[in-house]
Amino acid sequence: MNQYHQLMSSLTCLTVIPFLIALILSFYQLAYLKHLPWFYCVKVLIEFLFLVGGMCHISTQSELLNHCNEMIERAIYQSHWYKGSPKLKQNLLLILQNARTPKYFRFLSGLAEVKFTFMVVVFKKAFSFLNFMNITGQL
Repeated sequence: MNQYHQLMSSLTCLTVIPFLIALILSFYQLAYLKHLPWFYCVKVLIEFLFLVGGMCHISTQSELLNHCNEMIERAIYQSHWYKGSPKLKQNLLLILQNARTPKYFRFLSGLAEVKFTFMVVVFKKAFSFLNFMNITGQL
């Protein structure tokens, strides 16, 4: 499980950062929709929806990994591990200690965890910035 988490975290770095960059560029394109012909507007909106779908998929996988980790933790708690041999108790305590920490995908050396709340924060900041630019008349 730990090796899987390390592999997926390294793959997340390869996928989340380009998704965030593309999302920023997509927000920039959304800001200037009124200057584009309708065909390009539809193209930009479809691109934006696919990027949001990709981010939702990555966030769902991260949430699913954490949910599986919680299921392992609950299964160990509910098993009668305390009735086993001392070696079994020691091994299960090590697994339990590892399972207690959340296992969301992380990127930028653990600076951010990929989950739905992270996506909401990204969208909130982006729309706030677009609204600020619209109010100040820079759009």
